[in-house]
Amino acid sequence: MTGPEVWSDLITPERAAKGDMSLTRQPNPYAKQSFITKARVEDRSVLGLLIDKGHLDEHHRYYGDKLLECRHAFLSPVRHRPHPMGHRGGAESTGFAAALYVRVTARLTGPRVRTVLYALAERDVRPAIGDLPAAPAVYRDAFERLVDATDEERKRLHDELANNPCANP
Repeated sequence: MTGPEVWSDLITPERAAKGDMSLTRQPNPYAKQSFITKARVEDRSVLGLLIDKGHLDEHHRYYGDKLLECRHAFLSPVRHRPHPMGHRGGAESTGFAAALYVRVTARLTGPRVRTVLYALAERDVRPAIGDLPAAPAVYRDAFERLVDATDEERKRLHDELANNPCANP
């Protein structure tokens, strides 16, 4: 590459210097500079590593993200405030999400909850598969149980709300 970089308003040199992005540049034949054509933030979580290695799938990431949203709702001190990820009422309201978090974590037990939360946490440096504190099968078991528990408890909560005369005037 010859010449200076051309940065956009979204990707500044400081942002790119963090080192957690892969950038694709396109040379400009008419000027001595290149343009960023594609940028992707690299997932440095254990979950991302396990998905890349084929031990887990994208649906495990979906359920893990849902668990984090429910955890946020549970830990939120004010229940009537809308969730920043878009919960605005209805069956997936903040109260519903908080109740779902309590039920799912009770079904998973402490070690599996810690395993899932450990896998979801972002890291400064992506660990190697051999550096993980548990075998990939342990993570797979925890996430499979998370999927089952979330689906079952969500259905139970929906059924309880549907059968509750106070919830349905």
